[in-house]
Amino acid sequence: MVPNFFFGELFLFPFRYIVSDFSTEVEFSFNMEFKVEEREMESPIDIEKKQWIALVIYFGSYIMSDLLDSIYDFSHLTLVTFSFIHFSLLLFLIIYLLKKDLSITVFNKEQASTRKSLLIIFMSLFIIVIGLIIISILRSLLLSTPNENPTVNILKSFPIMIIPMVLMGPIIEEIIFRRILLVSFTKKYNLLVAVVIVSIIFAVWHQSLSSFPNYFFLSVVYSYSYYLSNRLMVPVILHVLWNLIASSIQIFVM
Repeated sequence: MVPNFFFGELFLFPFRYIVSDFSTEVEFSFNMEFKVEEREMESPIDIEKKQWIALVIYFGSYIMSDLLDSIYDFSHLTLVTFSFIHFSLLLFLIIYLLKKDLSITVFNKEQASTRKSLLIIFMSLFIIVIGLIIISILRSLLLSTPNENPTVNILKSFPIMIIPMVLMGPIIEEIIFRRILLVSFTKKYNLLVAVVIVSIIFAVWHQSLSSFPNYFFLSVVYSYSYYLSNRLMVPVILHVLWNLIASSIQIFVM
């Protein structure tokens, strides 16, 4: 029997690293003041190597997963078990690889305050709802086929899948698509071009032609929320909230 504290540590592990500053040692007090002690920084070359490793692990593991799924006819229970193992290991490995890099300020601007970050999150959620409603109306007018999500049946049969899909998935995707890819493209192109490129990759990667506009639009909002706040935690929370809302609608309403 695995002790309960193991699961608690596994769940809190990524949040500790994303919320805290990896380049600093932070000591918090109850009035939210904190002391900062500088740590030794990694070289840009070492960081870039670890980012490439993280990308290979992420994309490679999903390609292998899809390949196995196409070869073998797995039951839903097997898929659920595999998803928990896959997401947990993937999250752990990526966080461990990039633990000294994730909270470094990447854009040439100040980080948003907690109040402004919350405002960005709620305003972005409002934009997402309005934008996806408009996309849904346009799709119904232009296309006769409904927009089907293959994960709906699994979520309805196994609501526990909300944990990897709603909590773990967004953390992993925001690290890969926002912290690594978006930041890398902004070093070569202007922000608009970088956001468009990353959003196309994000939408294509979700392998749903009918949902391409949805994923592209979501990626644009996540990317700009990251830029406006200069905090990775903002698109992570936004992504988690939207996945939770969308999953709840799919399970209890549709």
